[in-house]
Amino acid sequence: MPGAVAVGAYPGRLAVGAGAVWVPLFLDDAVARLDPRTGKPLGAPIPVGRGPVSVALAGGSAWVANIGDGTVTRIDARSGSTVGAPIPVGLEPTDVAAGDGVVWVTAYGTGRLVGLDAATGQRLGPPIPVGLWPTSVTVGAGAVWVVTAEVVEEGTSGHLVLVDPTTRMVERRIAVGLQPLGVAADARTVWVTDVFRDRVRRVNPANGGFVGPPVPVGRDPQGIVLAAGSAWVTSALGNSVSRIDLRTGQAIGAPIPVGRQPIAIAAGAGAVWVSAHRDGTVSRIPVAGP
Repeated sequence: MPGAVAVGAYPGRLAVGAGAVWVPLFLDDAVARLDPRTGKPLGAPIPVGRGPVSVALAGGSAWVANIGDGTVTRIDARSGSTVGAPIPVGLEPTDVAAGDGVVWVTAYGTGRLVGLDAATGQRLGPPIPVGLWPTSVTVGAGAVWVVTAEVVEEGTSGHLVLVDPTTRMVERRIAVGLQPLGVAADARTVWVTDVFRDRVRRVNPANGGFVGPPVPVGRDPQGIVLAAGSAWVTSALGNSVSRIDLRTGQAIGAPIPVGRQPIAIAAGAGAVWVSAHRDGTVSRIPVAGP
């Protein structure tokens, strides 16, 4: 498999930038930083709130969603020191993303999307209702995209929810599969993983329609990132990453072996980085292109 580095207990949704790979460690209540050139730790893990699960970078800071205590911890990306007190965001924050000066946090337990000013950490208006059990969030194509896993009975669907970042209103809800989870977006397409059907759906952000047929991937697809002209999708049960051509929707090569139970993936510093929940590692897959 690609070079794997042991990082700690249950690494989650990682981020790359500000000279480091930022990895939340769920059971350690900390965030590890790795040198993107060598994979070696950059100092000791940084203590944060209880049960950190996701990291995003914005405004010179790393923003960490702590599912265990309903907060976001802000870390100065240069010094590695925490900034201020943890920020309450609601019950069970599951994911965090950033764009256009705003940090967006999904609160699974309240069905809300919370916006924070990336310069000050202050809340931007009241929480936005997006639907039951929001699990993931990303920013792209001029919108905020939230995945909700609001399946209440067999045959119903989770949704991809479009939130206008200016009006803070839900503009569209798109049924995307029985158990959607990961989401990534560029200017032309929003990509969503469908865990139960082992596939990825592509959505046109302009009209909410599907782009082409579903794309089959490995078992239990969870994390997804767009980089180097491809969509990269983790298979939590296949212990691998699938690569899909962004233009054609076709698989590129065979699945790439990584650590056990890969659940999250990020791109930057010339590589794709994969956190493996079960064995506590981060794998580096070199890529060419942006």
